[in-house]
Amino acid sequence: MAKSPIDVHTIGPGEKYKQAMLHQRVALCHVALFAQDLMKVAIALSEPVLEPAAGEQRFRMLTEGEVVNRAVKVAELAYAAFENKGWSAEVPSFNELLIASEDKVGFRGGE
Repeated sequence: MAKSPIDVHTIGPGEKYKQAMLHQRVALCHVALFAQDLMKVAIALSEPVLEPAAGEQRFRMLTEGEVVNRAVKVAELAYAAFENKGWSAEVPSFNELLIASEDKVGFRGGE
């Protein structure tokens, strides 16, 4: 990412006491947020290192790449399963919700 993921603007009537407004330039979908939650847990995971000659159990931490790849794969599989079970539904875009319609089902804005 070349640009900052957050823009900071000041708003307000005068030069004194302006409010700071943050505008996030990057948005993550629900699958990415779930993967982030999985990474929080997976960052502390370790796996056994087999050393039969030593006679003792040793562990190694997962690498950063292994943590990310595992979390992303689990999130992808989980959300695919949610969709297959009917536990998720597509939501209309904000612009579609603002369009007046004869359809009285769901939420309609601007009416």
